[in-house]
Parts: sequence; structure tokens; C-alpha cells
Amino acid sequence: MRTILGAAGLLAMVATAALADDTTSERAPSALAETVEAIIAEDADTYAALGEERSSVEGLRCWTGSAPRKANRYDSFARPITNLDFHHPFIWNELRPLVMYQHFPRTSAVAGGRARIAAMQIHVAVSDDVQITAYKDGYADLEAAGLPNGTGFVDIAVGPKVKVWEDDDALATAAVGVTYETKTGAKDVLQGTGSGIFDVFGSYARAMDGFNIITTAGIKLPTDSDDDPSLVHAHAHVDVPLTESLSGVLEANGYHYLDDAERNLGLGPTVPLPVEGFDLTSIGAGDVEGDTVVSLAFGFRWFASEDVSFGAAYEWSATDREHLLENRLTFDLVLRF
Repeated sequence: MRTILGAAGLLAMVATAALADDTTSERAPSALAETVEAIIAEDADTYAALGEERSSVEGLRCWTGSAPRKANRYDSFARPITNLDFHHPFIWNELRPLVMYQHFPRTSAVAGGRARIAAMQIHVAVSDDVQITAYKDGYADLEAAGLPNGTGFVDIAVGPKVKVWEDDDALATAAVGVTYETKTGAKDVLQGTGSGIFDVFGSYARAMDGFNIITTAGIKLPTDSDDDPSLVHAHAHVDVPLTESLSGVLEANGYHYLDDAERNLGLGPTVPLPVEGFDLTSIGAGDVEGDTVVSLAFGFRWFASEDVSFGAAYEWSATDREHLLENRLTFDLVLRF
């Protein structure tokens, strides 16, 4: 329930900020408001300068003779590293190859093991306010004590994201989106079964005094509730610029399951499984209603040039209910264009 309230609170915060932008302009600002606005403007100027420095470092475009990438006011932000469902609100062109190495808990229904996933996220800005995001795909190698080993393709998830609000006086923006996850993957790696799943989400980012924050909250709704459970998910990211080219990163990811399904990895409703797949998959578990799973992570992002950055993070389960996540290493390479 706390996760649901947190997700609702995030979306309410975005809407309130947008409305406040209109209403406050109609009355004279107080001395306190003027002071706060001055601090925000100073922070925005600081991060804008850092963004210009990071976007001015020569990279692939210069080496190939291409025109420099257009600077973006959010270049000082380090994009999130962990969790496939963590959407940032920026309307960027990105290619993001990534690798995940995840361990399963020995106490889970699969009795331990590990998964290796190689994927390519693709984000294409079709305008200044609209982006098409393909954030889940790739190839997986699965080894679990309680399941046959397997390799195969991962389900594909894609959809639009739209910028809905931006603060002109500070580095702050919000976006909403909806994606659809198809069941086109391989059953040998816990993909390709169940029904399709919609994810409706909102994302918010803001530059603070000495750090940046990015948050996302959403709800996943299956097209068939007997096949997959509904859930809400929430994510938080803090990045601290340490140098002109390096930012430290802290992240948290949470999932709260709203109901049970009946599929249970094909075993049916008579064998209700007490474990779900976090961001990697849905196994249609029949004994997860009310479960909350939270992970924490730390890492870094290194900005090699105007169009290339490298991220790495270590993530672990912070709750007693781990489901399929014990710990995970994530490495990515972000190519901006």
C-alpha cells in the first residue's frame, strides 16, 4: 500500500508542479519565494555549465567528421543504470547496449542460480516533446537449480513517452508514457508466456543543490489477469557530479504486487508460486498479492565524451521477500546522437 501511495504521490507532485507554474505567476512573489527562486536559478546555472562542459568533449561525432551533437540542458544528469522499467523523463536520442549478471536466491522457487542478459535499449526522439522507447529486448542465458538451463531471446517492450511539463527557471522536467510488452521471447528463459502487459508510468527529474534526482512510478496491467499479476513499481535515482566527467550514482527500485495470477510457470492454479520476476519477467505467480520487493544500488557514470558514457552499478535486494533478485551487476554504454 505504501508503494501505491508513493506512486500516486509522484504523479500528483508532477501535476501540482505544473499547475503551480500557472497560478503563482498571477500574484506578487514573497521575499521567501524570491530567495528560493534565486537559489534554484543559481543551481540551474551551475548544472547548465557542467552540462555544457560534458557536451563539449570531443567524441565519436568529431572523430567521424559529423556535426557536434546539439547540447541539451539536462546533459549534467547521469541517466539511471539499474532496472529495465526505470524510465527517465528526458527526450533524447540514445542507443544503450547493456549487460546484466543476476543471482537468484537459493530460498526462492527456482532454488538459486543465475541469469546473464545482453540487451540494446533504443530511444528515438521524434520531436522535442515525444520519444519512442524500446527498453526491453535482448538475449538471456539462464541457469537455475530448480529449472532446466536455457538460452533465448527476451520479450520486447516498446511505446511512446511525452514531455508534459518543464520548469524554465530550473533544471526540472516531467514526462508520461505507456508501453506494451509483447510475449515474443523464449520459454527456456522464462519469456514468451502469459499475456501482453501494459505499463503506464510518469517520470520526473530535477537539479538540486549539489546533486540531481530522477524518479519514476508506474502501474503494470496485464491483458489477462489470470496469466499475469498487476503491480505498481517505483524508482528513485540520485547522481552527484564528482568531476567534469564522473558522477556517483545511488538508486532504489520497488515493486508491489496487487493481485495473484493462475499461470504459475505453466503449473496452473493448484500450485501457487510465491515468487515473481521483478523487472526481467512475469511468471504468473499465484501467491504474491501484497508482496513488496525493494532493491538498492550504487555505482557511477563516466562521461567519456559528448556522445559516449559508461555506467556500472551493483544492486541487491533490501527486503525479506527477494523473489528472483538476490543481487545483480549492470554495465551499460550510452551512445547519444
